[in-house]
Amino acid sequence: MESKKIYDIVERIVDHFNTNDPEILCDELGLEIKNVNYGKAYFMGGNLNLVFINNGYSKLSRKIVLAHELGHFILHKGDNVNYFRSTQPTIDNSEKERQANLFAAYMLFSDQFLKIKFADMTNYLLESFFNDLTGELN
Repeated sequence: MESKKIYDIVERIVDHFNTNDPEILCDELGLEIKNVNYGKAYFMGGNLNLVFINNGYSKLSRKIVLAHELGHFILHKGDNVNYFRSTQPTIDNSEKERQANLFAAYMLFSDQFLKIKFADMTNYLLESFFNDLTGELN
C-alpha cells in the first residue's frame, strides 16, 4: 500500500471522529483493548478484534503502540493474521509492519520539521523514531 493512501486513510479517520487519540479511535472503531502484565502488544484479528497491551507503558508509548496496532486493524483487516510484538528486540522490516508504523506516525506526529518525510523512512527508521521519543519500545 502506498504511503499517500495510508496518509489519506488516517486523515479521513481523524477528520471523521475529530480526534487522533488512538484509545478513543479503538473504541469508536470496535477494537477492544485489554491491558496485560506481559509482552509488549498483540493484535488479534479475524472475528476477535482485540489488542493486548502491556499496562506498564508510559502514556506516549501507549499511544504509539495503540496507533500502530490500530493501523494493523484498519489496513490489514482482511488478512486474518495476528501481529505479536514480543519481548525480544527485533527489527521487522516487513511491509505490513512498515505500513502500521507509517499509520501511527501520520496519526500522532507531523513530519514537516523533520529532514526526512515519514513516507521515505524505512521501517527501521520509523521504529528508531518512536524509540528515540519514548526510550521504551525497542
